[in-house]
Amino acid sequence: MRFCIFGAGAVGGHMLARLSLGGAELCAVMRGQRLAAVREEGLRLKIDGEADLHLSPTVSDDPASLGVQDVVVISVKLAALKEALAAARPLINDHTRVVFAMNGLPWWFPQGLDLPETPELAACLDPDGSLRRAVDVTRWVACVVTSGNVVERPGVVINTTPGRNKLRLGFSDGRRDAIVEKFVAAASRGGYDAEFSDDIRREMWSKLLINAGMSSVATVSERTIYEICNDPETRLVCRRLMEEIVEIGNDLGIGIDADIDRLTDPATAPHHTTSFLQDLRSGRPLEISNGILAVRAIARARHIAAPHLDTVAALMQARSSRFE
Repeated sequence: MRFCIFGAGAVGGHMLARLSLGGAELCAVMRGQRLAAVREEGLRLKIDGEADLHLSPTVSDDPASLGVQDVVVISVKLAALKEALAAARPLINDHTRVVFAMNGLPWWFPQGLDLPETPELAACLDPDGSLRRAVDVTRWVACVVTSGNVVERPGVVINTTPGRNKLRLGFSDGRRDAIVEKFVAAASRGGYDAEFSDDIRREMWSKLLINAGMSSVATVSERTIYEICNDPETRLVCRRLMEEIVEIGNDLGIGIDADIDRLTDPATAPHHTTSFLQDLRSGRPLEISNGILAVRAIARARHIAAPHLDTVAALMQARSSRFE
């Protein structure tokens, strides 16, 4: 099995290291300073309380030089996805599974649900229809990543959630797949809590509790997850927002049964700066279109009142608009 990581930044770099540790045959597409650093010094993964992991993966800025792969992992921001899929074409043929290790909801999320794809929702998920044309839904593998990672400098990734790194992979129709099963097995050997899910929509919605319900509050207040959970006022905002997201998911029939007290427990909250806040501080637009804005669009399509969601989504949109 040949696996390729396209976009080995914080999440992709961590995944590259873990899959390598799991014995996978790997390569990666990188560019610029990151490519130069990994070619010269290799990729280093730092994990709190553990020894650094150092590897020298096959890397290139020319996907055609790497050949067709069994699995291509796309790990880029939503704004770069269209360009990434076009660049990744030499890696992909009719048997290749394309794993999207990204936050948010995919374009096919409304299919099979009692959910009208309103113009607002379509604009959040796939405004020009290019994503549904790029990869057939039968080979589009959703990958829900629960893992805190930061790029310290080119070629060096810090994992801030040791022992709590999860992957959940699945297709829109819930079917099993031997190629993806082998990918999951390699990830498990490398140290992930990795599973193949037959209900990937539920996994996506559960992750939205973190991204839309906690990370957004941390970003607006410019705090870590630990800090917002330790402040009774911001923790309460998180709780109310998460309750609304659970209600919307249950209205769709997704069946979310979240322990919000546990998720916001100050005693277990990680000292993690969210990727949203990292982007904000770097002057980049926030990856919210297929996340909190899509959830808001779904609530409106289903005529569900969600005042905390409306407020935080508006604030996130305002923060992001400065860099668009």
